[in-house]
Amino acid sequence: MESVVLQDVTTLEGLGGSVPVTFYQNRDTWLWAAKAENVILVVEVFELNGTDADPTLSIQTGPDAGGPWTTVASWTEPGTYTLFLGREPTYSQAQRVEGYLRWKLSETVNGHAWNACFRVTAVIEPVG
Repeated sequence: MESVVLQDVTTLEGLGGSVPVTFYQNRDTWLWAAKAENVILVVEVFELNGTDADPTLSIQTGPDAGGPWTTVASWTEPGTYTLFLGREPTYSQAQRVEGYLRWKLSETVNGHAWNACFRVTAVIEPVG
């Protein structure tokens, strides 16, 4: 088992504008997990709120850098969330890991101020 920080504590803010914005994790820090048997992600959302609508934090997986990307979970409220991913999911809680893992943060409504603070860590079980 190996523990990896996918994203250390980070804070993002939106001041509101006429166009909704979406942030993606920097490509250099995406987690390549295609050789993992299982991945357990712990998503700690410390703050996720807005004036009239909360932003949405999502975890995505894709087979390569060009995608296609699949959203495996999304959150709009603070909390600590555990996400189970596997190469060959064998139980109902597990989602399939396709290769890369990254986070995405999207405004749900444009024109409103919002802020988010979160951390994502992973425990990787290599193929046996």
